[in-house]
Amino acid sequence: MRARSKVSLVVLVSTFVFLNSSPLARPIRYSGMSSAWAGEPAGLKASYAAISGNFAPIWVAQDKGLFAKYGLAVDLNFVPPSTATQSLIGKSLDIIAPGGEIVEAGLAGEKVAYIAAIANRVVLSLYGKREIQGLAGLKGRVLAVLTPGGTSDFLARILAQEAGLTPGKDIRILYMKSAPEILAALTQGNADAGIISAPMTLRARQLGFKEIVDVVGKNIPMVHSSLATTRDFVGDHRDRVRRFLQGYIEGCPRQSGGNQADRGQVHKNHRPGKSGGNLQNLCGRLGKGSLCLFSCRANDTQFFHQPQR
Repeated sequence: MRARSKVSLVVLVSTFVFLNSSPLARPIRYSGMSSAWAGEPAGLKASYAAISGNFAPIWVAQDKGLFAKYGLAVDLNFVPPSTATQSLIGKSLDIIAPGGEIVEAGLAGEKVAYIAAIANRVVLSLYGKREIQGLAGLKGRVLAVLTPGGTSDFLARILAQEAGLTPGKDIRILYMKSAPEILAALTQGNADAGIISAPMTLRARQLGFKEIVDVVGKNIPMVHSSLATTRDFVGDHRDRVRRFLQGYIEGCPRQSGGNQADRGQVHKNHRPGKSGGNLQNLCGRLGKGSLCLFSCRANDTQFFHQPQR
């Protein structure tokens, strides 16, 4: 429990400090805003961190032209969290989906800051071989996760602590570059269990793997699927950050499952085959285990920091 509390506290405190000190923490209003912005769109380089339904809002915003609607030309690419943090500090990316490295960078003196997150609870899942019984059954096994210091890595250590297991001694952590690689490691026998998210969970069930424990039901607090930038970028391009968040929030799928077009964006980016229940699975997870950190009114452009219950 000590490891879990320490990780969650560091991440949540970091977010709280920024949200209460940044201009973005204040209500932002636009009067008479048009859906089209005059002049050339402003450029912005952004990244997402995983092939996961958690990043559906940013895909929807990009593919449905929501960023363009607010006058942005967003260059959006997949970049692993560890690389993304380095790129953010090096100014080759403007907004990223970070892992734990962003907290370490902040503690080291870098002027980085969270600006949004789709969840403040872990919405990942632990899947593995059918013979594994509970967390204790992971002893002597190989657990596949994503990059070191990322959310899945933190979760693996929290779950190991809960089961009284020591990573590196009682359980081996295998780092992979993507969720499809985790599934490949499971099917090829290189891993016994893996931490994944919807809609990869559906594919895991189709392959015969089972959910070992209900991670979402544990309600573990952690900033999840977040977005971050630097304080300098916010200071120099506050309006650009604001417009990016407008497009991102407008792309957020509703907990009811989103519309058919939004489902298409998830399927397009995942390409998992027959996946009719993927977005419903994802939204059920988000609704059960998380709260939006940012929201907006349907007929307004006022943004506010208000968890939805």
